[in-house]
Amino acid sequence: MTLLGARNKTKNEMFQGLRYSLGFSSSDDVHSYFKTLLDECEKSESCTLNIANRVLIHKSDDFRIDADYALQLLLGTS
Repeated sequence: MTLLGARNKTKNEMFQGLRYSLGFSSSDDVHSYFKTLLDECEKSESCTLNIANRVLIHKSDDFRIDADYALQLLLGTS
């Protein structure tokens, strides 16, 4: 979820630091893989996946959430 909202240097540092570069060519591939994993897990009764995600935002006029990022979070897509 944080990789989805990251841009430029931060996005690259997360991609490299989390070692996604060992198995994926891009962050889009990472999001696509996890979406497929979640979809398949929902279909299976033998799969249990516990995920805790939360976005905490300080209300301020100085901070705005990118509209595309917010939409992708709501839709669960990348």
